[in-house]
Amino acid sequence: MATSLAVRLTDAHTEFLCLQGSGARAKVTGQLTIPSASPGQESDSDTALLKKKVAAFLKKNKICNGQVFVSIPREDVVLREIQLPMVVEENLQQVLTYELDRYTPFANDEAHFAFQIVARNSDANTLTLLFTAVEKVRLQRYLTRLLLLGVTPTAMEVTSTAMLCTLRQIRKLRDTSPPLPAPLRAMVDVSETGYELIIAEGPHLRYTRSISKRDDLVMHLGEEMDKGIAAIKRKRQDVQEVILAQTGTQGERLSLDTLAAHLGVPVTAAEPFASESMVLVGLGLRGLQNDPPAINLLPRQTKSQSQRRRYAPTMALLALVGCLTIGYLAIEVTNTRSTLQDTNDQLRTLSPQIAAMTTLQDEATAAEQQLQELESLAVDHLGVLDVLKELTTIVPDLNWLTNLTYKGHSITLTGKTKSSAAYLISLLEHSSIFYDVNFSEPVSGQEFRIQAKVRTLPVTSSTDIP
Repeated sequence: MATSLAVRLTDAHTEFLCLQGSGARAKVTGQLTIPSASPGQESDSDTALLKKKVAAFLKKNKICNGQVFVSIPREDVVLREIQLPMVVEENLQQVLTYELDRYTPFANDEAHFAFQIVARNSDANTLTLLFTAVEKVRLQRYLTRLLLLGVTPTAMEVTSTAMLCTLRQIRKLRDTSPPLPAPLRAMVDVSETGYELIIAEGPHLRYTRSISKRDDLVMHLGEEMDKGIAAIKRKRQDVQEVILAQTGTQGERLSLDTLAAHLGVPVTAAEPFASESMVLVGLGLRGLQNDPPAINLLPRQTKSQSQRRRYAPTMALLALVGCLTIGYLAIEVTNTRSTLQDTNDQLRTLSPQIAAMTTLQDEATAAEQQLQELESLAVDHLGVLDVLKELTTIVPDLNWLTNLTYKGHSITLTGKTKSSAAYLISLLEHSSIFYDVNFSEPVSGQEFRIQAKVRTLPVTSSTDIP
């Protein structure tokens, strides 16, 4: 479950509030208040004791870096609306730095500022900014206090914008762009030291004021509301409601009905956080919703340190995993190279044997092919002896051969006969191994030249069995 820490800094003390959950279901799980001594009056031992106390509180509530949102008092800052030509939008930081003494009582190098563009008027070609500035010396004093307490802030804002965060959350207000005329809502956060008032138009902050404790709080609050409504050129009937929160008041608490009757506006309790500081609740909600303030007064250098500390554990883990991975890959590469080197050495040693084996294999393949050819010839051809035996058997005694040529599947007989050469052809045609017998040349007296084809296999007679 998400957890967030809100820290409210004042001259008198430092308040801590731990919030857990989400949105309207968020609940307070821890609170702590640390007194603030005047500069130079607090000893090192006192500081160490307070730091130890804060560390125990953070550990108990499981607060991590990146979940700490801090506020500084409204009375310590200049918070106002500024209108500028739209053409300077790309260089707002430089323009505001140059004209800082125009909008604040501080010199250019004496204050730290932040801003938010809240409206653009294309007809008038102007920008409306919500501008905040704080004296650098005072801001550094607050940052030093956080450092001594061992707290690393994620963001730092004014109490008024933290209250606006609470208002937007409990009334589900959303940004409108461009901002349209909207009903006004006021929020009052009453404490033992006084009260803070904000007036919002829709989701936008229009007026803020922090007032020290007054005897007639109801009457004074009504007067201050009228001033704020007039400052933004609206009327009291435009106020839809006043939301009231009261914390730590030792005297008589304000009655909702009494305040509503005096103001002529409905007054409701800031449920579900009516008994909590609206500032601390707003800061805590930012952490739960991962919603950093648009106007962040934390100096850039401190922001970088905060981000580094926030992600330091993750980065350290990633670095460790990266080193282990690189080491493993290096070992694998080394082993692979060693294995490859051994294999190459063995191949070089065995190369003569491999060459000899290759030669023998080639010779064996050639011999096998020759053997197959011989076997094929043995199957497809009759031998010379078979042919001579057949001729001896069928040629009469009165015939003799002077030449015999046996090539392929053909035979050529040259000789002489004292009988008829035609009769010799008849005898050869009736042979079981000769066919297609004829004279290759005309018969000349008793000489003959006969050509015949030899069957591939001897013809054997067979008798059908009935």
